[in-house]
Amino acid sequence: MILQIYLKFEESSGYPAQVQALYERAITDFPIASDLWLDYTRYLDKTSKLSKVVREVYSRATKNCPWVGELWVRYLLCLERSRASEEELASVFEKSSQCTFSTIDEFLDLFLTRVDGLRRRFSFTGEVWDYSIIRETFKLGHD
Repeated sequence: MILQIYLKFEESSGYPAQVQALYERAITDFPIASDLWLDYTRYLDKTSKLSKVVREVYSRATKNCPWVGELWVRYLLCLERSRASEEELASVFEKSSQCTFSTIDEFLDLFLTRVDGLRRRFSFTGEVWDYSIIRETFKLGHD
């Protein structure tokens, strides 16, 4: 796709606002192009300091391409990096677990990301370990 070649060229130019505008234009024209969403979110993860913007883009990406497990995994990691509340993380995880993915590995990655995120949250924040959340996550993955 010529557009993706042009986007890569612009990414190398070092003007993030211009690149973001081009990605926005591209996803307006091709809203269910999962490769485009993956490239866009990867670019924002590397360059954007505005976590609210990145979170909003991930939200749109998963609404437009709910079948892409990698987008959901990276969305959860983005929320974790931006110190989202447990309620928001749980809500996104719940939405993702209702989707249909093409492989079982995508489900596995999603559940492992959630459990690892809970482990990190409890380890680094000093919160009291609530094993019931982890237990419920494993139970959901088993069912």
